[in-house]
Amino acid sequence: MARLNDPQAARYALLVMYAEDMYDALSDANKANQAPPIDPRILANWTIVGFITAVDALIDAQTIGLGTRFYYGFLAYSNADKTKYVAVIRGTANPSEWIEDIEFIPKPASGNMAGTVEDGFFSIYRTMNYTPVGSTVLQPVVSGIATAVGPNQLTVLGHSLGSTLATYLSLDLSVSENLKNPLSARMFASPRAGDVTFARNYDAKVGDYIVYDYVLDIVPKVPLFFGYSPLPKAIIFEPADAQAVIQHTLGGNHHAICYAAMIDYTAANWANVPAADKDCAACIKGPNPPPPVASS
Repeated sequence: MARLNDPQAARYALLVMYAEDMYDALSDANKANQAPPIDPRILANWTIVGFITAVDALIDAQTIGLGTRFYYGFLAYSNADKTKYVAVIRGTANPSEWIEDIEFIPKPASGNMAGTVEDGFFSIYRTMNYTPVGSTVLQPVVSGIATAVGPNQLTVLGHSLGSTLATYLSLDLSVSENLKNPLSARMFASPRAGDVTFARNYDAKVGDYIVYDYVLDIVPKVPLFFGYSPLPKAIIFEPADAQAVIQHTLGGNHHAICYAAMIDYTAANWANVPAADKDCAACIKGPNPPPPVASS
């Protein structure tokens, strides 16, 4: 494939990282804060208008009212262009979410979805709600976001677990009568959200989406069994396709900041990041020189 070069996608990958940093910055006693302090790197370019939350519980226990509601992301508009909105969904960030990530149990899709979906991912998604800034009222996530966006343009973003949730959300929003314009979706390091039938249905209903999956990252390869499938427009790229050299470790191959560097090495100063991101950024070993041009 062609060498990666998508500056906008790299900025989106960093935005998802900032969303996760907001959760990580909460103290253990305050992890259930559904409207955490906003990362100043977000405020430089975006205005958050609402928060996205969902309930974590093991083995689908949300259906009987168990679990804890956590912050999962936010809805924001661009300060430079107030007609541009993003719905940003963070990745896996606590032990119960890791366990839900590896349930791998298939279940029939519902609503606007076809085929089967992964029960752990979907059990989180179906508890997802939207709350406007300054409110404590939990709104249905699809109608709440669609109403807030109105006639403006929306891009749905996610990394890791957040990519599967962004997949379900972008599909539901795409067929929502409240959303006035077609949306776009950009996902990074995405596990497989459903089977082939689900993936084909998603592809038919969500016209503008891209999934970036690094070939050495194990997360996009799971679940392995029960017919789970990547989305048709997933870009599976090799180390030679990337703009950055990444340390070959489980974390290095998966970090959102590493995806950003591989997609556009100029997107940030990787040696000068906040303390919260230094361990992950240490996996970025430098620019990846393009292959030499063959002489004629």
